[in-house]
Amino acid sequence: MVVATGAWVLIKLAPVIALSPWATGLAVTIGSVSALGGSSIAAAQIDTKRVLSYLASAYMGLIFIAVGTGQVNAALLLVLTHAVATALLLMSAGSIISNVVSQDLTQLGGLWSRRPITGLCF
Repeated sequence: MVVATGAWVLIKLAPVIALSPWATGLAVTIGSVSALGGSSIAAAQIDTKRVLSYLASAYMGLIFIAVGTGQVNAALLLVLTHAVATALLLMSAGSIISNVVSQDLTQLGGLWSRRPITGLCF
């Protein structure tokens, strides 16, 4: 919720950011570093909840890039897709954690064959 609120404020400030080439460049730079850094760190994690939190940072980086390039509609679409994707991921991660009793990704092999509906949602 807080992440989406910050993105909403950034989208509402997009016309002000568009007035300055320096601000748009800064938004794209911050977004690129956040998207690449968050994705890279998420790929190296073995804890399920940490992966999801770093992926939220990467998504916000994409929203920064969209606002910095003047694509406000794309930024709004990213906020919507982030909400839907995160809701599905959190519900399926909660189901997996409660059934397997572990958040360690290295212990979750064969999830698709044991829990196909949860695997489909994930």
